[in-house]
Amino acid sequence: MESFHFQITFWETLPSGCQA
Repeated sequence: MESFHFQITFWETLPSGCQA
């Protein structure tokens, strides 16, 4: 579960353009 939480934090730090 910790790895999943880390991924969320990592994606949040990325610009919205990368998330798309």
